[in-house]
Amino acid sequence: MNSTFFHPNMPFKPTREEKLLIDCLVLKPDERFPDHFRRLSLADWGKILDLSRKHAVAPLLYYKLKTRTGTHAVPDGIMRKLQLEYLSSSARSLTQSGELTKCVNVLHDAGIPVIILKGAYYADVIYGNSALRPMNDLDLLIRESDLSQADKILLEAGYSRRGDVRRDRATKANVGFVSRPGDVIIELHWHLVVPYSSLRIDMNDIWDNAVPTVVGGSEVMVLSVEDLLLYQCYHTAKHMFSYYGLRSLYDIIEIINYNRSPIDWETIMQRARRWNAVNSVYLAFQLAVELLHAPIDRDAIESIKPTRFDQSISDLAVEFIFSKGDKPPALIPENMGRLWNIRRVGEGISLIFRRIFPPKREMEWMYKIPLNSPAIYLSYLYRVADLVYRHHRALLLLLRRDRKMKTYAKHLKKQLILKDWLTLYNR
Repeated sequence: MNSTFFHPNMPFKPTREEKLLIDCLVLKPDERFPDHFRRLSLADWGKILDLSRKHAVAPLLYYKLKTRTGTHAVPDGIMRKLQLEYLSSSARSLTQSGELTKCVNVLHDAGIPVIILKGAYYADVIYGNSALRPMNDLDLLIRESDLSQADKILLEAGYSRRGDVRRDRATKANVGFVSRPGDVIIELHWHLVVPYSSLRIDMNDIWDNAVPTVVGGSEVMVLSVEDLLLYQCYHTAKHMFSYYGLRSLYDIIEIINYNRSPIDWETIMQRARRWNAVNSVYLAFQLAVELLHAPIDRDAIESIKPTRFDQSISDLAVEFIFSKGDKPPALIPENMGRLWNIRRVGEGISLIFRRIFPPKREMEWMYKIPLNSPAIYLSYLYRVADLVYRHHRALLLLLRRDRKMKTYAKHLKKQLILKDWLTLYNR
């Protein structure tokens, strides 16, 4: 890791064991296991094992240790536990792969084209070994015009739906289905981002750029390498770099290494600007380079460096990566957290007014009242009572400056700083 990146005034730094985990992950295929690992104790290896689970890279760590020379110094007990993680991931991926084939075939038989997003493509093709890259669900992308038909077909095929297509279509970019038996979750997407996202992605371009391949034995489409890298950066940033920690950044490395032809970095950066994703892409690429030595053109990264970027943004992202799973429980909604952090009375009043009295179209969705109905105005009175009922305890804790609330508010403040920066528009 770059020693200048981890500067002396950095408020949060990776631990020794986290740095050792990274050393294992970045080992090249022909690279010998570092000698300094031989001096690690069983307790040290236990911490590395726990961290590999925390960052969802335990199967990958097992593979790295198993296939490198000089790894006999790893305690047998640690290797056995890692092997169990690997075998468990392999078994789960077999179930998911079978369900992927079934679902894709059902959609193809109805003439509905499918793009495989992230997990299944990463595991089966990019990583080349589905056990190395565990996934929670299967993400499929279809055209929005095919959504109603796909919903009907999947229900007829025995899948149960999680959610409401009409409601989700207005506010989300995907709807969930669950297989029976097997309980495999399938997220059916019709867009890469939600309707209110600050990103501007032309889905016609996404489909035009998509390329054919075979995933799990099925002929499907996948995102072009340029769009895939951009989407991976966005998805990583959307979760504040903390959902899967190091694995989300490691995915970037595997995408680059798998690509057999030189990557057009200039095209990627141009699309990042067009998508309004400059901040997410810049920060994700920078972290992948500095933490995991990702083979990304540094000049290309610097070409999109946001004008309102400073080191504190990287510091926050690093903190969220390595504090994954350690955040305090959510005690207040985001907008109440914003209210906690506001220092100007006028800003606080404005925020309260906007959240209590949102636009009528938003009220239509929240309370299922037609936009042209007189009842839409009465719904505002109900909303005031609803908000008081749901949040009065949290509000009292805020006013009392409760200790746990202060801890969470401090965490939320950092999260909001990073989130607001990521959604800024920068040319």
